[in-house]
Amino acid sequence: MSKRKVPIESKKRLPFLILMSVACISYFFITLFSLNLEIKKMTNDEKNLKTNLIELKAEESNLNKEINKLKNDEYKTKYAREYFLYSKKDGEYIFKFDNEEEEKTEEEKDDNSYFYLILACTIICIFIVVVIFMKLIRKKEDN
Repeated sequence: MSKRKVPIESKKRLPFLILMSVACISYFFITLFSLNLEIKKMTNDEKNLKTNLIELKAEESNLNKEINKLKNDEYKTKYAREYFLYSKKDGEYIFKFDNEEEEKTEEEKDDNSYFYLILACTIICIFIVVVIFMKLIRKKEDN
């Protein structure tokens, strides 16, 4: 078994090829995670839009029912008395009590886990490149 001797030009190209391959792999992973993050956001938006669509359709059906009810004169007078505080007689006083509870809306928290994952992968790739270059420099110094 004879050992094959590697030309010096190939040894000089090796760090550049390693750097380019690590850069390509890093770019691939960063792109992969960013696209995955966009897909997650779009699926959340799609779910929110579907729920909004269902709510709007229910509201539309309720408004259509209300329109049909407003065609009745008795319902119109009752509606005017309840919502616009009209009175039947001059001596009648109308008191309105609000029973509405304050609704608290939850703020969506941004999921930064993908950002931290991309950052960690980038740091690891940079660390690997630095270690490889340090080893190559030591080998050159030894020779």
